[in-house]
Amino acid sequence: MLNAVRSKGWPWLAVWVLPALLLAALMVRYGVNLPTYDQWDTPGVLFVKLAEHQPLTFADFISQHNESRKVFPRLIFLGLAYLTGWDIRAELAVIFALVCGAAMAIFALGRSTVLDRRFQAIAFALASCLLFSPSQWENWVYSIQIVVFLPIFCITASLWLAQSSLKFWQKIAINIVLATVSTYSSASGMFCWFLSFPALFLKDWLVGLVWDDRGSEKSSPVVELIGNLGRSISSLGTTARQSWIGFGVWLTAMAANLLLYFWDYYKPPSHPSFAGPLQHPIEGLKYWFALMGAILGFDDLGLSQLLGGLGLLGFLGLVILAWRGDRVRSFEWVIFGCYAIGTDAIVTLGRFGFGPDSALTSRYQTFSLYLWIAIIHLSAILLSSFTRNRLPKPWRKGLVIFGLTLFLVLHYASFAIGARNLANFSRDRHQGKACLTFIGSFQDERCFTEWIYPELNDHVLKTIGDINRLGFIRPPLALPMPIKSDLKMMAKDQPIAGNFQTLTIQKNDDTWEYVAGGELTLGGGCQPTRSVLLAYEKDGATIPFTAAKVGKNYRGMGQILGDFICPNSRWSKSFELEKLVSNPQKRLEIMRSPKITAWAFDTDRGTVYPLDGSYAFPQKSP
Repeated sequence: MLNAVRSKGWPWLAVWVLPALLLAALMVRYGVNLPTYDQWDTPGVLFVKLAEHQPLTFADFISQHNESRKVFPRLIFLGLAYLTGWDIRAELAVIFALVCGAAMAIFALGRSTVLDRRFQAIAFALASCLLFSPSQWENWVYSIQIVVFLPIFCITASLWLAQSSLKFWQKIAINIVLATVSTYSSASGMFCWFLSFPALFLKDWLVGLVWDDRGSEKSSPVVELIGNLGRSISSLGTTARQSWIGFGVWLTAMAANLLLYFWDYYKPPSHPSFAGPLQHPIEGLKYWFALMGAILGFDDLGLSQLLGGLGLLGFLGLVILAWRGDRVRSFEWVIFGCYAIGTDAIVTLGRFGFGPDSALTSRYQTFSLYLWIAIIHLSAILLSSFTRNRLPKPWRKGLVIFGLTLFLVLHYASFAIGARNLANFSRDRHQGKACLTFIGSFQDERCFTEWIYPELNDHVLKTIGDINRLGFIRPPLALPMPIKSDLKMMAKDQPIAGNFQTLTIQKNDDTWEYVAGGELTLGGGCQPTRSVLLAYEKDGATIPFTAAKVGKNYRGMGQILGDFICPNSRWSKSFELEKLVSNPQKRLEIMRSPKITAWAFDTDRGTVYPLDGSYAFPQKSP
């Protein structure tokens, strides 16, 4: 393995780029153009105002959503909506671009801090695996997660910027812009100010490059501390005056940003109290550890807690070794690790009340992975310098091989689980897309609340209607009966796409459950339709009343790879009619319908295809 590492040039580029290419393929394959949950609020509220011909104001962009003020993501959402008709896959492309930008900043930082090119290459390859890991699968399908990746891009760029060769004023100006964008993207974006502060102003002092003994022997430690800090700041610009002016401008910008951010700020009422981890410190620590280890813990709470605790101890040990060995080149990576630890601490305070399993939520892994990136790069720095004279070469080689093997085993398991979750979630979201498109004909509350919005009410229905009038829902909503939702009219001249094989009834405890199923054959079974509609006959029209899933629950990488070649063509639907249809009159119409039919639905094009076969609605046995 180490002999292969010595090769240079394009082979290493292929290794670095491969995780990004794999993720891009998964995002293209499993991305669904379906706005979900918070997206109906941000940017949905902006779209509603546009639909009602109301002017957008600064207050609309800076208004609080959950804990955050999403000014810059809202600008991105609005601009892309006009360019693409609010195809959220364009927003997913922005997320991918932001991760690539963060990866480039990490690569550049690694190039300037890890002197041994072999360890540098290995470190970035492992960092690339983490950055583009499917284990964070929710972040690759929820386009509103731009609010997470925009601050991360700003923070990584700021840390690289601080140690670059740019002039002092250029660093100050660019950092202020990056920190402002970060702050007004997500609440965690405020970390950009506090992380860039030591990187911009304190590095020389903290690593001891400008430390001197000019202070009097009688000076107190506080006076000496302030004096050395002042001399450190004075040395940053071409003159002491310029240095202090730049420092003052930066502090003023930070104060103005934070003051505006917390002006009229309120705690979201639906979120749990911050006091939970403080009242239950042991459980709070376990939650914190689980957050830090989840990126490699493959959905196992105990293993994630163990890995998180070991990762934290390992990071602290590396910090001690770096302080004794190579503070200069380790400095930014220590800040990276502190960012992950601090962010996970904030998440623990805010999400502990949702229960211990919520620590495994995949979208939180995007923060904790920077702890592991810091550990990887600190190890690369120390292995190539600090340990050279302390560990024999065979020990160093064995340590590298053991660490790489352990990482790759854990990463593969997490990769497979993330890819499986992406595939299964995509299948479910296509069903949600069918429920959204035909919401004027039927309102499957379970389908709606699981895949579209947490609550089905008049407010969100009005929001959806307003956004549809703007042309920002693709395909547009099918209008309700008596004419527009007649599937026979929509599917006119379309080929038979498969068959409707079963419609049965079975009793489970005190409830009657109906089960429908069949197979799709369009294109040899490898066709683009991702949902199936069940419909009943009324007054000569065919009216949909529910949507079914296409495909099965994927369990292994073999099934997922097969799905890339040819999607699974089986479809099925289990439902309780009483829960599915709340209106008694409509339930009676379905049960008395002369025949129940099935129709394949292309969720991208809005095209309906007939399936062969029909059934009378099964009746309950006495």
